[in-house]
Amino acid sequence: MTGNNALPVLVTGVTNTVITAGAVADGFLSDEAQTTTDIVKGDTVEIGEDCRSFTILEEYPDLDSGNGGYTITRGVKFVNLSFNMAVNALNTGTFQTLGLTQEVNASLPAGSTFPSSTKTEIYAGVDGSIIEAGDPIGFVTGVDATTDTESSAQFELGDNSVSFIEQGRVLSDLSLSTFFIDYTQLSRFINETEQSIYLLMESADGALMFSYPRTVYTSGAPDVSGPGSITQTLDASAIKPPAGSSIVIQRLT
Repeated sequence: MTGNNALPVLVTGVTNTVITAGAVADGFLSDEAQTTTDIVKGDTVEIGEDCRSFTILEEYPDLDSGNGGYTITRGVKFVNLSFNMAVNALNTGTFQTLGLTQEVNASLPAGSTFPSSTKTEIYAGVDGSIIEAGDPIGFVTGVDATTDTESSAQFELGDNSVSFIEQGRVLSDLSLSTFFIDYTQLSRFINETEQSIYLLMESADGALMFSYPRTVYTSGAPDVSGPGSITQTLDASAIKPPAGSSIVIQRLT
């Protein structure tokens, strides 16, 4: 496959002879001669029940008279993810963690090995698309998304470390900033209409997509506070489908 035919697409249906893709504009794909190609499916991560913990090692080579110093945090759990997509900017993300214990100025654990660093192209706001109910949303200027596990550190008397990390519900929320060009999103908010939202990011090294199969807008209103284009901010919350996860993260390399 060549050109746009080789780019990632959102597949909405598959039969023995036809692959149906959503949010593909007219003229995006082109006819090709008979060819053989591989169809690559992205890795998928969903909300699960495994409560995994990690150990994080930090190195401060300028400390300890040049001999290097390490901080080791054990029993770490990732409890919050937030990321931002904006025009004329790189896409960024933040992870919040909670840990059980921490050792400062520690020695490097015996047997430690370090893989070679890797470098892939960074996702930018100009590469990708926002897809709502199967159709691309135009004139989106920014997206802020958070997924929070409502986790908290629990303590007990006689111990200065965290006893355990209590995890709660997983909540996923989005905020979309757009120009106000029609009543599509505002009507969906007023009517409490459920829809899917997909955030697709692309680069030369692959694609990353955050999928929310079932969402509902919780607020939205045009902003006419000043001259110039009218904008609107739409807040949405993800709802768990009858089967599956309220958020699905897919990675294609």
